[in-house]
Amino acid sequence: MRWGTPRSWWKVSGLVLVVALTVGADPLHPALVFNLSHTTASRYAAIAQNLLDDRIAQAADIE
Repeated sequence: MRWGTPRSWWKVSGLVLVVALTVGADPLHPALVFNLSHTTASRYAAIAQNLLDDRIAQAADIE
């Protein structure tokens, strides 16, 4: 995948993260859709899982 300018890299990274958040902690989907290595897709999945865990913890604190 060609990233182009730094701005397009951020857009693609944001899109990969949105997809990772949508499918949860499964790195297979972003790896296939964006042609990422398993390592990179796993990192995005871990970031997505951490964000989701933080949201759950924040919701629990509010209640």
